[in-house]
Amino acid sequence: MKRMWGVKKIFSFMFLALMVSVLLAACGGGGGSDGGGGGGNNNQIPPPATGTISGSVSGTTVVAVNDAGNIVASDDSSGKTPDAFGNYPFTLTGIPTGVNIRVFLITASGVYPMYFDSNDADTIPDTNVFSLTTAATISLGYVNTNDATQSGKAIPANNPINTTGVSSSSENTNIPVSITNPSPPTGASLSQLINDGLDALNNGWIIKARNYFKAAVEGLSGGENQNDADTSRFFYALTRVIALGFDNYSDGNSTDMNRMADILDRFGCDTSMSKRSNLSAISCPDPNKSIPVPMPNDSPTVNELGGFINIIVRPEIEGALSNLNSVSSSFNKAWIFDGNSVESDYGDVLMIRALSKGLLANIDIGNALNINADIDAENNYTNNNIQQFLANNLNFLTLGANPSPLLASAKTQLNSGLDDMTSAINFIRTETDSQNNDFINLGNNTPPEIDEALSDIADAKASMDGATVMQDNDSISNNEFILDMSPFFGGLINPRPLLPLFTGNTPGMFPDVTLNGVLPNAPNNNVNINEDINPADGIPDILQ
Repeated sequence: MKRMWGVKKIFSFMFLALMVSVLLAACGGGGGSDGGGGGGNNNQIPPPATGTISGSVSGTTVVAVNDAGNIVASDDSSGKTPDAFGNYPFTLTGIPTGVNIRVFLITASGVYPMYFDSNDADTIPDTNVFSLTTAATISLGYVNTNDATQSGKAIPANNPINTTGVSSSSENTNIPVSITNPSPPTGASLSQLINDGLDALNNGWIIKARNYFKAAVEGLSGGENQNDADTSRFFYALTRVIALGFDNYSDGNSTDMNRMADILDRFGCDTSMSKRSNLSAISCPDPNKSIPVPMPNDSPTVNELGGFINIIVRPEIEGALSNLNSVSSSFNKAWIFDGNSVESDYGDVLMIRALSKGLLANIDIGNALNINADIDAENNYTNNNIQQFLANNLNFLTLGANPSPLLASAKTQLNSGLDDMTSAINFIRTETDSQNNDFINLGNNTPPEIDEALSDIADAKASMDGATVMQDNDSISNNEFILDMSPFFGGLINPRPLLPLFTGNTPGMFPDVTLNGVLPNAPNNNVNINEDINPADGIPDILQ
């Protein structure tokens, strides 16, 4: 069957070639009729004229899109040499004529549509659409994403319509999916997915980076170069959780809670794409502004936000851990981050594993406690303060219905995370090459300081099982205190009664300086959470 399909395909190509030859002959392209030989060349259609857009940016990806939302040209700062002001040149070539064009700058803080004055008269950037009628060369100069008067927009030093053959069109606030959630090209190789993903990560295009590394991991078959497979898994783990915070564009459904955009919808934030494209553009009701704007009454509660964390965020953290667990100890990758050459290796894997397990532990602890509150009611209440908040929410920070399994899970995650952190520190400190360009490194810590950190980690682990002598390594010799976290992780400590009393937003003294046995030998010269000497104002120094 496979052979027959090949024969049919060959026959189809032969038939198509024959028909093209007949058509060329009928049109006088065969060289034997009027006009003599070579007449076919006289009928060739010249390629369409295209223009060029150039300028400079502080470091980002620059793309041009047409009305269909397709990217027609792109450039980024990777590998470029900055000018004297620290800005990077860019050039967009092949800009088609006769179609509407929009330019977007993509940075770590989001997407910035480029705006300009449509009539070059009132200096008000009121549109982001222009078109070329000829093969023009547009020089934008420096394109600024930090114009204080144009929050969320990229403003060029030079108005594009001042270029001959360039005209403006009406504003288009839509941001195409090719930017908001770009898919890798069909058939992309593993090396292409890795390289394009790293370029996107360097330029802050986090969702693109996540999508490309995800495709790289899903395409692994087992026969790849080990370091390429490790690279795919490491960077997918690195980007898959972070990308959740960049999924901000509203889907028009203000009732669900499946994406960060849904949370913004529920808080009444402006749903237009131009107001979700980057962090500085996001606009939400704020009852604490000089001109108060109350939050919607159906804003999410703390429990609803906790549901989002458990249902959406936690699986991504667990998925990232699964990716990291599959990375070999020989992993090593040089890449560009924020314009600087850095190196990632197995020390990074171990450290990010440790941080991920710490996040899971925090989620478990949050689930073990009653932390619900009506966010909009509390924020819209004009006379609200901590004292009133605690009075309105008597169960806040009390133990939940069945805290023990959750706190036991948190303890397991923390123990494993601290083990990974210890392994990461030991891995990094024993590397023989320079650590100056390592993505995660030990900084300028001296060997004795590193030893002290490892000792502190060991003590923290031990304190979860029982009373442990802790040494304050930043202070005088023998400045020790005893820490016992075992009652907390055993579900025996209710945090709410341990809070200090508040008058308005001003805290008083803690009612129990031992925190129900967590600091069993307090107070003493080495530990006293009610110490009030700097300044002596009735407020524990630890809370100032």
